[in-house]
Formats: sequence, structure tokens, C-alpha cells
Amino acid sequence: MVWLAGRLGIDECPVSYVTGESVAWVEDFWVLETLGRPEDLLEWPGRRVDAFLVLKVEQRKLEAERNAAR
Repeated sequence: MVWLAGRLGIDECPVSYVTGESVAWVEDFWVLETLGRPEDLLEWPGRRVDAFLVLKVEQRKLEAERNAAR
């Protein structure tokens, strides 16, 4: 196992999966988490919305795991 975070892991270097676009999505996601839903959400590219949904689902799973461990 090369990289492991909670129940997620990969056996290849994660750097090969990280692009400038994916880094921007993560940064934008955290801004969205702080400021709330933008008015132009329906105008976003589908890939960006999909990325945000994946991040939100994984964030909720991680929070649930942490709460269960308490």
C-alpha cells in the first residue's frame, strides 16, 4: 500500500492521479464548504460538480467514522 487515508488506499503513487484541475477542485470545494452554495451552481461543468459530490460523500463518511470511534 503506497497511500492510505482511513478506509481508502491505493497501491500506486497518488501524485499520478493529481492534476492541476483536481487540486483546484479540492481548493474550490473547501471555499464552497466555508461560504455555502454558489448561485451559479447550475452553470458549473458536470465534472466539477461530480468532483464536489465525491469529496462531500467522502467527507461525510470520514466524519461518521470519527464520530463512531468516540
